[in-house]
Amino acid sequence: MKNKLLPLMVVSLLSACGGSGSDTDNVNTQQPEVTSPQPPSTQPQTDPNAKPILAFSVVQSNSCNVKTPDLDARLIIHNSDFSTQSIHEPDENGLLSVEMDTQRATFSLIFKEKFLREDPIAIKAMTFSNASIQDYGEFETVFRDESDDTVCECESILAPNLIDSLDLTGGFIDTNSVKAPFGYRFYDNANQLNIEHCKGIEQSSWPDVVLVGIYNNQMFGERLSAFNPTEGFSPVKPSKQGVAVQVETNKAITFRSGYAYVGDEVPLITRQHWMPDQALNIIPLDEANAYRISVTTSTTDYAGSQGNTLKYFTFGAKSYNTIPTSPVTINMESDESLQKIVKEIDESRLEVNQLSISNTHDIYYISTVLFEESEYEPYFEWTIRQNPQNPLGSIENFSLVGTGIDLIPPTQLGQAQLSFRAIDYENVNGFDEFLDRVKNKTLHRQHHTGFVVKQDIPLSAVPVAN
Repeated sequence: MKNKLLPLMVVSLLSACGGSGSDTDNVNTQQPEVTSPQPPSTQPQTDPNAKPILAFSVVQSNSCNVKTPDLDARLIIHNSDFSTQSIHEPDENGLLSVEMDTQRATFSLIFKEKFLREDPIAIKAMTFSNASIQDYGEFETVFRDESDDTVCECESILAPNLIDSLDLTGGFIDTNSVKAPFGYRFYDNANQLNIEHCKGIEQSSWPDVVLVGIYNNQMFGERLSAFNPTEGFSPVKPSKQGVAVQVETNKAITFRSGYAYVGDEVPLITRQHWMPDQALNIIPLDEANAYRISVTTSTTDYAGSQGNTLKYFTFGAKSYNTIPTSPVTINMESDESLQKIVKEIDESRLEVNQLSISNTHDIYYISTVLFEESEYEPYFEWTIRQNPQNPLGSIENFSLVGTGIDLIPPTQLGQAQLSFRAIDYENVNGFDEFLDRVKNKTLHRQHHTGFVVKQDIPLSAVPVAN
């Protein structure tokens, strides 16, 4: 398969539309068995005859963050050649539970996502390659559409009526919103921006609103807990002054962020672009239990040997129990090392088990994405979480056949892209612990560095796009 993996990674998507890859000698051609969920074994786990149980509780989050069971999700158990062994549906509570015969396996979660109401539906596949069999807890997907109006209550707030704009030169208003759930950027009274603030009809309290404003070159923040827009309110001038943190790195950075954590949630984020000479301001919260600082470089183009262009950038992060008072140093992948890595990725055509870099990182992700032409929105995205110690396998045998989730391409596909992400985590011992920390939502407290390489693929190499 030398020099074939990159196109095959996308060609494999054909299987959901009735096509197949070119190498079929070792493919399991039996029709996959579709089963209803099996309740977990009642035998105690200390019983040597008890089978290990693979489980996910899959829920959908809507426009007002109300979670409901995702009944459309599917779990594929793969054979050793990446073909489908069995397909499993969730029960009425969104529980996917399967008794397994082995302690490790390769399996895929298949689900639909719609991040914004106006977005098209995207089909997502997340594969865990040779991962441990365990209960992975809650897996949350996002699906927001017009049907949320029946379960969500929303109020529109004119931004200048919410934040005191006297001497305001920039800032954010972050809220749970139908139109932009990750927040708005707000500048001054000239920006008559409407904020959609929403809660579930059955919920007794409204979510928080976070205000971040820059006044006379000083950053201030305020968290309005359970902000009820139906009650009378006056413009608020944020009262908590940001703490300046000097961030030092071994590379020129263009994007810095400061996160305040309350439990596993991130109620407040401050961001800075293209300001390398200024300190990063982090807004303190009395109830915060952790703070995280992340940095990212700008994207660099690399002329590939196959006539295409690879784009790469690096990132890094550190976490703290309190806002650090001394300069923070985050060292990322060096330019020399990264050029070597990108060159190997290009020459091997992402045949990852041939990369000499594979043993130098704790985890890597491989993603392939098809984008719609008109909106540059993801139509299909397949991500593999992979232990660098193991070979990738015959991924061209991956198939959605039998899941009930069909790949029906939109009228126009505009781009296909492969991404390769490698990450090092401090105090994470191996792939299994990485998955455990993701499950327990504690990975954000770990220091990490890494890089991402993105490679565009000609649509002519993707039969599903024709």
